Amino acid sequence: AVDLGANATAYAVQLNFAEVGAKQTGRLPLRDACRYYCEASADGVRWTVVPELDRREGGRDSPHDYVALRQPLSLRHLRVISAHTPAGAAFGLSDLRIFGTTAAVKPPARVGAPRVTRDS
Repeated sequence: AVDLGANATAYAVQLNFAEVGAKQTGRLPLRDACRYYCEASADGVRWTVVPELDRREGGRDSPHDYVALRQPLSLRHLRVISAHTPAGAAFGLSDLRIFGTTAAVKPPARVGAPRVTRDS
């Protein structure tokens, strides 16, 4: 589960699935697609399935699934539950993006210069 650190309003979600250990690449057979569902929570205890993010019955191959929500979603936590991974792969996400707003966390007014530390 992802804890956003504060209550937020989500307008869209993008999930990018990793193909860890996949035995096949390219176009997959119709029913061999990523099937998953997402649950949202305000407190991390009580969870509710997000209908637009319920792909348990889906057959569309969408390893980079962007979903614009019909209604804004209030949440603090989001979790992804795998129902099926295609091509014999292990479940994995390479990226999870939640597009929305929160009043509690504001970006800094100015971002400083990056610092890089290398282990030798």
